[in-house]
Amino acid sequence: MKAAGLRSALFCLFALAGVLKASRLEVDFGRPWHPPAGPFTGTVSINPVWARQNVWLPWRRWDSAMTPRFEPYVTELALVMATGARPDGEFSVPDLYRDSAGLIAPFDPGHPLFKVLAVLKAKKVRPILDIGPVPRLLCAPGKGEPGPFGWAVDAPTDYREYHRYIKGIFTYLIASRRFTAAEMGGWGFQLMREPDNFQSWNPAGKKKLADPGNLLAYERLYDCTLAGMRDAGITANLALGNLMIPEPGIMGSKSSWTEPLLAWLASEKDNRCPERLVLPRIRSTRDTLDFSFTAYGGDDGQMGFDPRELATLAGHFRDAAIRHFPRNPIRISIGEGNLIVKRLLHRSEGSELGAAWNAAIYKISMDAGLHRYQQWGFVSARHISQFLEHGGLPSAPYNVIGMLGRMEGQPRREVRWIGETGSDGASYIDALASKGADGSLRLFAFHYRAGGGRASTDSIDVLLTGLEPDRQYTVVRYLIDSSHANYIPAFEKDLRGKRLSLETRDACMEYQFNAAQRAVWDANKEKYRQLATLRADADPRMLKADAQSRARFRVPLPPNSVVLLELKK
Repeated sequence: MKAAGLRSALFCLFALAGVLKASRLEVDFGRPWHPPAGPFTGTVSINPVWARQNVWLPWRRWDSAMTPRFEPYVTELALVMATGARPDGEFSVPDLYRDSAGLIAPFDPGHPLFKVLAVLKAKKVRPILDIGPVPRLLCAPGKGEPGPFGWAVDAPTDYREYHRYIKGIFTYLIASRRFTAAEMGGWGFQLMREPDNFQSWNPAGKKKLADPGNLLAYERLYDCTLAGMRDAGITANLALGNLMIPEPGIMGSKSSWTEPLLAWLASEKDNRCPERLVLPRIRSTRDTLDFSFTAYGGDDGQMGFDPRELATLAGHFRDAAIRHFPRNPIRISIGEGNLIVKRLLHRSEGSELGAAWNAAIYKISMDAGLHRYQQWGFVSARHISQFLEHGGLPSAPYNVIGMLGRMEGQPRREVRWIGETGSDGASYIDALASKGADGSLRLFAFHYRAGGGRASTDSIDVLLTGLEPDRQYTVVRYLIDSSHANYIPAFEKDLRGKRLSLETRDACMEYQFNAAQRAVWDANKEKYRQLATLRADADPRMLKADAQSRARFRVPLPPNSVVLLELKK
């Protein structure tokens, strides 16, 4: 009886619906997806916006074996603190700069940065160097002390020595014959992280976001950094650090650096480096320019709990970039972002809620033409900056990448959601569709919901068009929800049995363990591994198109779930 009931429930996944409801998902596999009206800087295929990750360069783990394990999707790696220092803590980075009195090189040639770059080259991963912050020894005495993030927030006291330092690093990289100037021209370079955040850059000494005095100091540092790069033979442009306040009004700030900084970058005046002239800052209108900003969601970020706010932020930022660089190709990325819950900035929500959030964010990023969405924090226990500590259990948000990876590079097809998605709280239903070169069809749908209130639906009607007439398709389903490709609810249940609880549903669960939690984890880890694995249903279904090339069915899609359907002939 139980087995028969289960089979019937699964079969309902593809039961034909004679009459479609007012709320439905319409997918036309015969029609290519078209970007929204207005400027568009992206692609019309499934773009791997998730393919860039950050790493704090955990030197204590990298400088011996030098065998980091990279997730298959990582093609770009941002090296945080690449030329600066973070002296203390779990993610400490030794200072690359050293007192250069009587020395040819004002840096340590044995620093692990150079080994890490060689590893990335061997693995064909594009490095993005975060240049900065300013080394402590180049700051004024007493002003090079770490700020809240653990690094110096002051400007150099001697810009000529700072210029020599930057030039020396890149001259050494080329002279050592590890890399060519042309090869390094394909790397990414950006100056610092969140320079408009006084906790990251504050030579003016003001506890104010987007402070104008800090902006002037940043412009000078930019010109001296760019001069050092060009004097060493690096032809690549220097990107701005991702801005924390992409537009006025964000996080209570009345001002933003976006407009004045982009206008200054495009100008050919006010050169602020005493060492040499570097104008124009952007060499050619043919150069692709990279810009980025920060976009956290949740209760302590640039957005609230509605992921659709990203589209508005990205649109305003893109329009500003195009206004100041109308002839250059533009690439815009989210330099930092995740879903913050309970104000824990360094961790990302790792349950079905985080999975639905990420599914929505990736879809919106593609619609907005973003190049990358760099998930800050921990996508999964397999995150590259934690590879030695964890056994490789994927989180639910990580499994979203597994779904979308099956669609990567395929041309998008037209999708339209018709109907309401809920009343109270942030609620959002949407989908992506693609058609592979082999004729395979894929539909990726999600139902994100945060907050209280009653959801309008637990399932959706789907109308497919553009199929082959009278063709029968095999349909395979992948599902992420509270009990599929997601171990956290089971872990929470086991903890409650021991009168324990979690502080938050962290995507990198072991990062927050205490001894009692670890004991429960270790006793049930194999069970969690099975629950965490993304799998196709063991029993594929059949779906037949009618003579008009259409098919109708209903698919369960409760709040905070993600589904991938693959249709094959």
